Amino acid sequence: NRLSSSKDSNSYNNKATIPHKERIRKLWKSHVPSILEASRHPDDTDYSHRNYTEAILKSLSPYSLLDPSVSSSNPRMMMKSDDIERILGILVRRLFGLFQKNDKNLSSNTTIYMPPPLRIAVFGGPTTEGRGCRRANIGISPKSIMSNPAFCGFPYRLEKFLNSFLLPPKVLKQLRLTLGNVGPANIDDGEFRLVEVVNLAEEGTDSEYSAARVRNRIYPPLMKAQNGATGYGGGPPDVVIDAYGIDEYGKDGSEMHSTYDTLWQQSHANGKGCFKENQKPYPVIVRAVLEDRSSTNEGSPITSSIMTAILGDAVDDVEEGEMSFPDYRDPDGKEIEAGGAFGMAGHIASSWAIAFNMASSALWHCASKRPSHPHPKAKRRMYNHAHCDNGIDSPCMFSFLAGSKGTTARPSAIASTLLPFIVENTGWQPGTDMDAGFARKGGLIGTGTGATLTLLFRNVTRPVRRFDVVSLRSTSHFWNEGAAKFVLVTGGDFSHGKEAAEASSKHAREVSFEISAELNAEVSNGEDQHVSYHFGLDLDYAETNESVGKDLLLRITLTKGSKFKILGLMLCE
Repeated sequence: NRLSSSKDSNSYNNKATIPHKERIRKLWKSHVPSILEASRHPDDTDYSHRNYTEAILKSLSPYSLLDPSVSSSNPRMMMKSDDIERILGILVRRLFGLFQKNDKNLSSNTTIYMPPPLRIAVFGGPTTEGRGCRRANIGISPKSIMSNPAFCGFPYRLEKFLNSFLLPPKVLKQLRLTLGNVGPANIDDGEFRLVEVVNLAEEGTDSEYSAARVRNRIYPPLMKAQNGATGYGGGPPDVVIDAYGIDEYGKDGSEMHSTYDTLWQQSHANGKGCFKENQKPYPVIVRAVLEDRSSTNEGSPITSSIMTAILGDAVDDVEEGEMSFPDYRDPDGKEIEAGGAFGMAGHIASSWAIAFNMASSALWHCASKRPSHPHPKAKRRMYNHAHCDNGIDSPCMFSFLAGSKGTTARPSAIASTLLPFIVENTGWQPGTDMDAGFARKGGLIGTGTGATLTLLFRNVTRPVRRFDVVSLRSTSHFWNEGAAKFVLVTGGDFSHGKEAAEASSKHAREVSFEISAELNAEVSNGEDQHVSYHFGLDLDYAETNESVGKDLLLRITLTKGSKFKILGLMLCE
């Protein structure tokens, strides 16, 4: 259907679509052997899972990988033309960069700058994180990395799959050496990847939480720009996959929506002299959804920059024999995984489906291109760095996000972030514990009712228009009785004594809210539940402009209970 060149909605009938479907079917069938080989897990050196993987592959078809429901009444669109050209451009620049000739006078230990790979960040819940992937109709050795959810889940497989099909890193490394290029002798094959996929999925999060991270560019240090790189590929990811819908499979999808939609509606108020060609644009947003046909809301429009990969039929097919899996308990008895669908077969099918959707988008784009006069290459104009959002640096004047997938992995990192701004502290300390699970073990913890933390930001140089808070919500009695009040004061003068503070109070603006740690959810199998709760507040645009050059004060008080954990704070422009 998507390869049909006709714009008439009436052309979506059997006669019009059969030739295109037949071409896709032949294309798919001709590549089955190479797809099967590219699907081999790196840890499966003998390919002992070959028969299992081949059975899954044969149960799929291009019709279950592509969304066949595109029509005038259900306008699901693929990526924009500009998005596709951006992605292809990053890959081409990366490839040419790997093949470029280096200076023969460089030593063998010199680090050679190469254009960065296409960076893809994946957000989602426990399924995307890799939970349940080890459930399969085959045996997995405890020593295999496939027993680790991070290496079994589809994001890891997707990276290996895409690189295997484009050009394997091992082949690119050998080609580079054949061309006589020099570099560190012991450089790893992974340094030659064309695509890098980072799995930022976490159990207990939702798309509002990850939308705040994308909006504010809050990523782990490993995703920051290398060697001062700017432009495409540097810093934040080029593509973001919102895979929360995978965890919603089988539920009523009529109310399901992605808050990523709002990211495309934002207007970036950059200062004069900040030109489009000097900026790295927002990442391309891809939405991966396991959609149940019976619960699909046909009238729900989806933003044209969001691509929907409907995998429901495929997963039903490949996991029909795995639906009766019992609950799994690890050898230590500490972790329980519910039985049912979406075991390893679902992760393999997801890798194929997302890759196939991306390929079909590129194919459609290239087929629809008409010969035209090439546009002259735009010259990069000079601009004022102080007033320009380059699309790479975080727009936050202050931020931290605890955890291994955040910006502050250890309590000491949280402490060093807070220390320059603390003017009052009675009971708040960075800490770590496993009471709320590994993903939320670190954070800023308040102890005792009345515990107060005051942060003062003097003479702010940029307006704060958005305040995001990420906190722990739990069913555990250890946490769920807690509540904290947040008071944010902008436009004041707290640096020049009591009289100055009182005088500025007439013009200062104050907002406050309270967040509870109580999670209203059922306790399953005697295990408490914990989630990362996100609250975001938009501040008045005009008032925030007037606060530049003045002080900003943030006061946090534990108003109820004995404990409260803050996982992240973001004060952003």
